Amino acid sequence: MNLRPLLAGSPMILLLAGCAGDAAGDGDGGSGEATGTAGSGDTGNDPSSDDQPSGEPADSGDVSGNDPSSTDSDSDTDTDTDPTGEPVCEGTEFAGDASAWTLPDLGLPLGGPQLLTQLSDYWGCTNDQTLRYSSLDITGDGVLDLVVTDACDAAGAGTSAWLVHRGGNDGFGDDPESWTLPDLGLPLGGPQNLVQLGDYWGCTNDQTLRYSTIDITGDGMLDLVVTD
Repeated sequence: MNLRPLLAGSPMILLLAGCAGDAAGDGDGGSGEATGTAGSGDTGNDPSSDDQPSGEPADSGDVSGNDPSSTDSDSDTDTDTDPTGEPVCEGTEFAGDASAWTLPDLGLPLGGPQLLTQLSDYWGCTNDQTLRYSSLDITGDGVLDLVVTDACDAAGAGTSAWLVHRGGNDGFGDDPESWTLPDLGLPLGGPQNLVQLGDYWGCTNDQTLRYSTIDITGDGMLDLVVTD
């Protein structure tokens, strides 16, 4: 398949920019304050401690941090942290300058200029077959990919594999990777047609195949879930 970058008609991207932590500055809610509260403030929470057994309020010399009027608490910070202790970056606006996101030339018999004018769509090819594609992160790397699930009946797309154009720094890759599909081994009356991310259709025993593509295991990778 001859694939070439298609610069004309490339989507314009307005990147998410700005963090709540950046607006607060380095001195308020930064990593230094978050790590500084993990020391002496934990010492008063030990149930085996002999200090204050009656539950009376701590005196001014207590370092347990149980005084509700204390201003040296983690709750004073309004910047969340991830499990590594790093501040979580929260977007607050779109950047003012747009950048072009390059589309690959699918090289299919489309009867004119390819029109990837939506994130997901389907339309006819000149050989009476169909192009179907979706934009999603199928590889689990955090970047959207262009996934062709039906390529005008070319290269077994939708039968044995999907064609994945990986997302990169500024566009989708030119050369598609083959994303292997399992052989469901069902009485389908012909070649299996997994030409969409989710679909349903009849089997030869008057029953129905139903499937979806979701991350059901929670590992960040899409799974093919057959529900019927």
